[in-house]
Amino acid sequence: KSRGYQNNLLLHLDRQFTSTLYLHISIFVILFDQLLRSSRPKSSPVTSNIYLKEIEMSYGILNPGIAKEAINCLRPQIEEILRSYAKRQHLAIVVTAVEAINPSDPDKSFKDNCLAIDGIGERPDWEYDYEIVALSKAEISVRTSQDTYKLPPHYRLDGDTVYSGSVVIDGIVVACSGVEGYFDEMIAGMIAVFIKGLCKHRHAQLPEGTEFIE
Repeated sequence: KSRGYQNNLLLHLDRQFTSTLYLHISIFVILFDQLLRSSRPKSSPVTSNIYLKEIEMSYGILNPGIAKEAINCLRPQIEEILRSYAKRQHLAIVVTAVEAINPSDPDKSFKDNCLAIDGIGERPDWEYDYEIVALSKAEISVRTSQDTYKLPPHYRLDGDTVYSGSVVIDGIVVACSGVEGYFDEMIAGMIAVFIKGLCKHRHAQLPEGTEFIE
């Protein structure tokens, strides 16, 4: 009887794997935010090397610098996940956001409007152009404001990928492609939650008395 209970518990935990991981990442981000906040004086400037200044266009709290920083911070963990569990060590990563956060420039392609595009593994060794698939996943999520795995078939338009692997967390869109769909989704969720934490940290570092974002 006890063994049957343990088996049921393990099955339940397995089904809740992704949501549990998101929770742990969220806790990590909160602790990371508190650590950074306590290690800096209140008078420290908002901008630093972690938040790359963009020259060509203006962004709000979420900008390409934060998106790239999140990917780079998590890169060792992502590489370890791919080595230990995934069917290959190649991955394309696309970071963007819904229109309310990252308004698109109609004169640019969807790719050029994204906040960050990156990859794991040497691209010449990729079996397929996973970036194309990741971009399609991200475009679907921007259009629908939903994770691709949640979408009923009638949301798919001509030219859309049939694969899932993108998430939308409070408007932050991250898509991954290259490995199993559930690992694509898991890694995308890790990056999105980390980005959310960095945005909260940047907001917390605004000088006292700030009334408008610049």
